[in-house]
Amino acid sequence: MQANILKLTPTAYQQYISSVNGNENISFDQAARKLSRNVHYVKDVTPDKKVRSWFDVTYLYGNLDITVRFGKIVSVVNYKGAGATLEIDKKYYNTLSKLYQVESKFKYKYKNKLSNRK
Repeated sequence: MQANILKLTPTAYQQYISSVNGNENISFDQAARKLSRNVHYVKDVTPDKKVRSWFDVTYLYGNLDITVRFGKIVSVVNYKGAGATLEIDKKYYNTLSKLYQVESKFKYKYKNKLSNRK
């Protein structure tokens, strides 16, 4: 598996940092990596949440619509409070986060199988 970091327009970057909580101070590079990870996730896990138009493909990632045109993220719209659901496969999400070198919001707690020994 290979990371495909999409290009990001300044307009899409501004839309992202102004509408997604916790990303107000994120760098341009990290925003491109996070959005690329989210697009990758939709492609692999929920391909039915991909909407094609003449030149664009919009990936529906929960309340976030990420529009890509010719390999570049051109628009990010956050429908806050829209109630869109997205079941996250946490293990795969963490794998993609490592691949794209971004922090994951999901932390795994691994149980030691031998911890109950006497």
